Parts: sequence; structure tokens; C-alpha cells
Amino acid sequence: MLFLFPGRSFLMRRWFAGFLAALILIGPVLSLGAGAAEIGHSLDSAAVPETTAETTEASTEATVEAILSVPEGVTAPTEKTADPTETAGTTAPTTETTSVEAVPPTVGTTPTQTVPETVAETEPETHPAAEAAETQSPTEETSEETTEETQPAEEEPPKKSLWETIQAFLGLMEEGGTLESMSLSDAQGNTLALTPEFQPNCHTYGVQVPADGELTLTMVPGTDYQISVNGTVLEENQYTFTPQWDSQGLYQLELQLFGKGLYDEDSYTLSLVLTPTAQSIEITQLPEKTEYQSGEAFDPTGLEVKVTLTDGTTLVPRIEELTFSPSGELTAADTAVTVQYEDVTAQIEVQVSGLKGTGTKNDPYLLETQEDLFLLDEWVTAGEDQSGVYFQLTQDIEITEPWDGIGDEEHPFSGDLSGKPKGSNTIYQITIPEGGKALFSRTREATIRNLKVYGPRIEDYGLVSHYVVDYDTKLYVKFQNVTLVSGTKTLYSGFIGGYASGQDEVQIIRCTIEPGVVIGYDGSQSHIGSFGGEFNGSIKDSTSAATVYGQDWVGGLVGNKGQSMGDFIVTGSSFTGTVSATGKCVGGIVGGGYAGTNWGLETAPNTRGVVIKDCTSSGSISGKIGVGGIFGAENCAQQFWDNGICEIQNNKFTGSVQGSKFVGGVIGFMQSLNKDASISNNYYKNAAKGIGAVAHVDTSALSSGFHGDTYYYNTAKYVSDGKGGVESYVDKINCVPLKLYIDLPTIGTAAEGVNRAVSKPALNRTDDPLGADAGNLCYTDGVTEKRVTKLEISGSYKTKYIEGEALDLTGLTLTAIWSTGETTQVDLDDVTVSGFDTNTPDTQTVTLTYKGVDARFTVTVTPESKDITVYITVLGDSKHGDNGSIHGLAMGGLTTWIGRTRITAKTTDTVWDVLKPLLDEKGYTYSASDNNQYGTVYIASINGLGEFTNGPNSGWMYTFNGTHPNRGVSAVYLKDKAEIILHYTDDYTYEEGGNNYGKPLDTEDAAKEVIALIKKIGNVTYTDACKHRIDDARKAYDALTDEEKRLV
Repeated sequence: MLFLFPGRSFLMRRWFAGFLAALILIGPVLSLGAGAAEIGHSLDSAAVPETTAETTEASTEATVEAILSVPEGVTAPTEKTADPTETAGTTAPTTETTSVEAVPPTVGTTPTQTVPETVAETEPETHPAAEAAETQSPTEETSEETTEETQPAEEEPPKKSLWETIQAFLGLMEEGGTLESMSLSDAQGNTLALTPEFQPNCHTYGVQVPADGELTLTMVPGTDYQISVNGTVLEENQYTFTPQWDSQGLYQLELQLFGKGLYDEDSYTLSLVLTPTAQSIEITQLPEKTEYQSGEAFDPTGLEVKVTLTDGTTLVPRIEELTFSPSGELTAADTAVTVQYEDVTAQIEVQVSGLKGTGTKNDPYLLETQEDLFLLDEWVTAGEDQSGVYFQLTQDIEITEPWDGIGDEEHPFSGDLSGKPKGSNTIYQITIPEGGKALFSRTREATIRNLKVYGPRIEDYGLVSHYVVDYDTKLYVKFQNVTLVSGTKTLYSGFIGGYASGQDEVQIIRCTIEPGVVIGYDGSQSHIGSFGGEFNGSIKDSTSAATVYGQDWVGGLVGNKGQSMGDFIVTGSSFTGTVSATGKCVGGIVGGGYAGTNWGLETAPNTRGVVIKDCTSSGSISGKIGVGGIFGAENCAQQFWDNGICEIQNNKFTGSVQGSKFVGGVIGFMQSLNKDASISNNYYKNAAKGIGAVAHVDTSALSSGFHGDTYYYNTAKYVSDGKGGVESYVDKINCVPLKLYIDLPTIGTAAEGVNRAVSKPALNRTDDPLGADAGNLCYTDGVTEKRVTKLEISGSYKTKYIEGEALDLTGLTLTAIWSTGETTQVDLDDVTVSGFDTNTPDTQTVTLTYKGVDARFTVTVTPESKDITVYITVLGDSKHGDNGSIHGLAMGGLTTWIGRTRITAKTTDTVWDVLKPLLDEKGYTYSASDNNQYGTVYIASINGLGEFTNGPNSGWMYTFNGTHPNRGVSAVYLKDKAEIILHYTDDYTYEEGGNNYGKPLDTEDAAKEVIALIKKIGNVTYTDACKHRIDDARKAYDALTDEEKRLV
């Protein structure tokens, strides 16, 4: 048996070699009692056996067993090896306890050998008591008989062998080993961990090898040392080999280092264990339970998985060997549990309702506590879809924790929430804490019904915080039988507000705002009303007794119409409270029409009008300019078209109305009146007149020019171009300076061409709405003459025509309803008919007028079918945002998405009939729908590039033979050789037909836009709305050049 000194070769070591060799030889014959025994034991333990096939395997297995059997971080005693020569009753010497970092056990590998512990050599502590113990005679030791239970003995300092004492004395342990570094890596260059980590004075290591294959051992020895591995002398300090594993997956490397001196030798041992790791995991059997209530922990009972290892074998681990995430309580946001074995994972889908019920209409999820509301919030915020899912309160719920609404701006609520249990007449209430936000952050196709809401001070809208553009829906939210309870105060409108697309419809049906509710409690808000601020949609059979405070566009029920071409309908509703405003556009039912938000009033001269029918207002209404008992002001529309008729009919005002300019019992101010401003049978009292003022009127009843302060003209004198426009005209109407106005001092901004505000022919009235026929629009006490209040159309009549056919009213019956309650059938010879043009293929609205009251029906004129050829080009843009760079058809900067393509079609096809198949063929994705107020296809986005992507004026447009039609792509019929260009624009106002068409994109225009955004900020308040306005202004300002910033 050969004994080798660990450590480097030093002068002292060589000097002492002879002495130690002599000591080893005479050790067995010394009469040192226990000390002699310890010397013999110590030397036996330190000896390195000669390497043979048998000893290598046994030694390897022994070392690996020690590595695998000691848990990581546990201090393990070295094994005691009994000396067969010891007699009974002799106390065996013990060795020092050393901390070992062990390799974690691997499932499926169970070595059975018992082997010595792998121990790192460290410097032993020298202690006087220990040195004394080394020389103690065995006869002097105290021993006790072994019993069933061993009594704990007083702890003594650890004993050192004579060999350890000699080493400590000479400092040999501090010299370290002759190897300065050592590492093992696989064929892919991945380093395999040594256990323990390499230290020069540690000579025995274990390594777990995850897969069979070539390995490389890299070593850095001391100066002038040569290395051999398993008897092979290395020319370099690197050894590449493929382990020859034994039946137990074990392999051992023996390293020998040789220096120049006689005793300059050292050795290291690496014991390798083939321990395949997990490569994949498969769920072979689901657990028994996959549906949970919120707060329950995952139960893996019944779960079975199969793990495939890197060597191709498989195993089925026990449940205890798996980990699960989340490991604690499940929440409504959890949709799956992750199962992990080693580094591989699989997922088990789970359903965590957190609420009682199943979410169906007959078994809704029950909301019993505020915790349930927070669970619902978690569910929505996590992005879970609630479409078709029902929720129901079981009692009043008071929220006492900070509240920011159900969902968030990116994750809308899309379910159905009711405060009334099925079969019950009780409607439950949700109380929002003081300073809280709206009940919902955002909605999409949601229904909120049979609910009461109370909040002592809601720093937001009352029910929905974010009313924003959403092309994924038509219905934004429906409120039905929802009540804002007395004592509630909201910073903004009571239900909802914001700026959205015209297709984002809000429905309010049979809703109530009680007396004692305060809307706009700080008095500094604009676009505000009891139910809505900027609003698209309808309000029906609803009432408010609130006190509403604000500045501009303030209404008893609604602040103003939202998007320029969106629906805006209020019917059968009432206001009995107080409106107190400090600015313009203030009304008892509605404050104003389209307000030009984000775009400017001048950009929408043909905005759709408001519809207000069968409403009553008995409240106190006060403002400054454009104040009306029913409707404050329409200060935008220069010419109403038949796709957006303004209807203010059969309303009643009996309250008080006050203002400094343009005040009326029904309407404060109208920018224009034509035949598509259908105003009739509105009663008022306590006011000097029904309509405060009108800027200009299109009628054939009076001569053109100013009559009083109102300008009159007649579009019947226009000559049609057959395309819905004007070929020539007699009166110079556009750009005429006005005497009466709130914001727009002229009739549009272009005197001629496609940019004219008044551009359609034959939209004139035939009456004098402010003179002889004013009583048909609005009337007050003292009027005894009976009036027609309504016309009704019935019967079976023709509605489909071929181009060139004359209008045929055969079979149509027109019935007049009078103020006395009687009804009469109207002779059609006494009716004025307008709106039909047989030479213009289109969907047309035909108007029948009798005694100042209108009735309308729709007809379709189609071309005669012929084969034709058309050409289509599609031009797109990048998503660069509102960065100050403006691209468009007129401005340039677009890229060709689809080059000019020849298509065979028919004259009965529309633009959309040929455009849609082309987009499909070329693989473009798009959002386009005719489910809107226009009844024609609106293209919202193509390949993710949509309206507002590159700024507030950006979106998709199309030209037909060089001009932008004012109708949708499914409303324009094709013509032979037509050139169609579908294009994106960053700012439609600079395109043909826009107000800025032909103008340079100069610094002054850019600066003016930023200045307008800054002015919109208004009084700075700590609100989200104010922050958004500031952010918009800052973003626009940052995009300016230095010169543009100087102008700002």
C-alpha cells in the first residue's frame, strides 16, 4: 500500500520526509496505547489504494454512495471503519466530523454500496485538551455499559490523531494541493459541478453526469508537474474521454501528479455517476379535481405524470416528488397549475370561480361581499372573457377598501351584472368608498341592470371610468334600471363619459338619478351631464333630479354629442333638477351637439344632428351663451344631410332658463337650419322665444341675404353633378361672414371646391322657420290654432328603383296627428316631396312635409347591370404614431400595399364588393363592418393600422375617380374604368375634401395644433382626464421642431 503526501513540494516537506518515514515504520511497535492505535488508523485512512479493476469499482461506488446519501447542506460524520483486530470492549477511535456539500439524490438511481464519506481536508484546530487526549492510555478511559437508552455525555472537544497533530504542527495542511484548478465539461461545453467545489487541498470529488457521451477534464497543475489520468500520462493539461460506465452507472478517474523531487507527488480522485435528468414531462391522468373556489389550494389527488429522462428511459414519480405552482391559495385569475419535476414542467387547466354559481343566466355567479367584487376585478384584470357570463348581487355591498374599478383600461368587463335576485323585487346597492373610482374601469358589450350605486365622493364618473375608442364592439355598455342614489357626488358625469368612436354605442334605459345627487362637484368640468359627458348612443325613458355643475357643454341628462358621425338619441326622458354652468352650450336635456373634441368644430361641417324626442324639462337651467330649456346649442353643423337628420320634436319645457346670449325656451342656438333639421311641436314657457338664435337658414321661402341677423339662402338653386355634389351654383354661400355665431364666424372655410361646408344641393326648407312658421317648430301658451304634431307613413309602396325610374307613391298612406288628438289622412297632392334623385344610384331618404312636419322613408336606386372594368390600388403606412410626420395621399409618404389591379365587375357592384375579395386574396386582415349608424361598411383598420393609430385625424379613406366620396365603400356603385384608391392618412384635413387641402405642412399649423391642445387642458386638477389632456399636449409639443416650439 503506497502512501502519498497531499500538497505542494516545499523545502520543509522534503526535510521532514525522512523523519516521517521512520515514524511510520516504528509506529506499530511503539507502546503508546491509544495513541498508537490512532496512528495506525489515521495512516490506513489516509492511504491511497493501488488501482485495480476491482478496487476502482468498489472505491467509486463507495464514494458515490457517500455523495448521494448526504443531503445538501447537512454536516455528515465520516464513517467509522471497524478494525478486525480490535477486541470486544475496546472503544474504537473516532474521526473528525466535517461538513460536506453533497450532490442531490436522483430519482430512479439507488446505489446500495456503503462507502467512506467524501471529506475536504481542512486545517484542524489545535486545542490543549485534544493534545492531552492523544496520549491518554485506554485503561484510563471511562466506559459505561451499553443500555437500551444511552445517557447523553458531557460534550468534549474533538480529539485529534497523532497524525493530525503532526500535520497541524508542521502546517502541512496549509500548503494545499499541487493542483491549482480543475473542471469537467460535456461535449456541448456545459460545465459539470464538482462536489464539493474545487479547493486545492481537497483531493476527492464526485460528479453527476446527466447523459452518456464525451467529457473533457481540464486541469492547471503547479509549476513543473506532470499529470497522469488512470495511468495515461498527459502531454497537455486536458483529458478527453468517454466514460465506460459499470452496471451501476459509475466510473472513476484517478489523477497522479509528479514533480521533480522524490516525494513531489500528489493524487486526486473523481467519482462520476451517470444520473440522467428529466427531459420532458407528460400528464397521463388528470387529478380528480380541476374546479375550485377562490381560496382553495390545488389538490393533486389522482394525478399521474410520466417523465422521460435524457437517456431515453421513463419513470413515474410520486406526487411528493413533484412541485406545483401556484402552491398556495388559488384565485379567480388562475387558469392553470404548473407541475414541475426537476427542470421540466407541464400545465393542468383549472377553473377557479371564486364565486358561488356557474355563471349562467339561470345560475349566475353570486356577489355576496366586497371580497367577491375584488375577485371579479381580479378575474377581469387577468384578461378572462366574461361574455355571456352572469353575475348577481345577493345583498347590499359596501366597499371599504381603496377602489379603482372592475377591470382596467386594457381589460374591459363584458358580462351581465344585476343587483336584483331572480324572482325578487329587491334591488341591491353597491357603495363606493369616498375618493374611489367608478364601479367599472372599462366595459365592452356589457349589461349593468337593476342596480343602485352610491358614493359620497366618487373622484371619477359614477359607473364607467374609460369610454374610449373600441373597434371590437358596437355596444359599449347597456345600463338598464340603474339608479344613482341620493347623496352621491361625482367629479365627472354620473354614468359615463370620454371620447370614443361613433360605433361605441352606450344604451341607457329606464335609469334614474335621484334628488340630492351632485354631478361635477368641483364645478370645473366641461362635457358633463347627469348620465353622460361626450356621448354616442341612446337614452330612453330615464330621469334625473340631480344638480349638475360645469363650464361648457353641460346638460341635464347629457353634456354633448360625442363623435361627429355617431348616433345620439334621447327619447321619453326628463330632467327636474338644476343645471348651473359658467360657459356655452347649456341645456335642460342636452348641452350641445358635436363639440369638435380632438378634431375642431370646423372639421365636421356636416356632422350628424342630435335626436331629442318626447322629453320634458322642468328644472332650473342657467349658463352664459347658447342656453336652452331642452337643447343648448348646435354650434357646429353648417349643413345637415339625410344621413344625420337633426330631430328635436314633441318636447316640453316648463322650468326656468337664464343666460346672457342666445337663450331659448327649447333651443338656445342653431348654427344652421335646412330641411334635414326637423324641429317641430316643441312646447315652452318662461322664455321670450323658442329658439334663441340661428346663424343661417336654407329655405326657398325668403330671398337670399340677411333677414335681421340671420343669413338666408336656397340650395335649390344649386345644379347637381350627379355624384351627390354640385356642378354649379348661383348664390355665393360658403365663407359668408355671419352676424350670429358662437364659435364659427363664417359658413365654412372654403368659398369654392370640395371643401365647402354647404356642398349638397336641394336640402332647402320651404317654410320660414323663424317667422311665419316659427310656431310649427316651437310654441308657447296662448296658441289656440291646432297643429300637426306628427306624421305617420303606412301601406305597401315601392322602395326599390332602377336608375332613371320615377318616384311612385302608389299604396303609401300618410296620416297626420293633430294637437287636438284627432287624426286625418293627408292628400299626397298637399305634400312636399324631397330627397329623391333617380339619376344617383344610392340609398336615399325621401322626405314628405306637411304643415311644417316631416315624415321620411328610405328607397334604393340601383344602376342597370352591365359588365365593367375597374382598377384598385391600396396604399398603407407604418405605425409611427403621432410623431409630427404627416403622410397621406395628398402629402406623400405612403407605401404601396397592393399595386394597381384590374378587376372585372358589374355596375350593380359597390366599391366594397370588389375591394373585400382583393384584400382577402392578398392576405390582408381587416376590421370592417356595416353594423353602424350609416348602414354602410366602415373600414376601421387593415393589418392593425387603424383610426387614430398615427394621430387623432388618422384613418382609412378612399377616392373614386380622384375625389373622396362622402359615403361608405358599400354605398357607392361602380362605374366603368373607375379608379379606386384605398389609402391611409395621418391627417384627413390635408386630403382632398379636407379643410387644409392644398395647404403646406408649415410650422405655424403645427404650432397652432399644440396651442389648441394646451388650451384644452383648462384648470389643472388632479384627475385622470386632466392628466390625459396634459399628456396629449406634451406629446404633441415634444414632436415639434425648435422653431415650432418657439412659436408655441
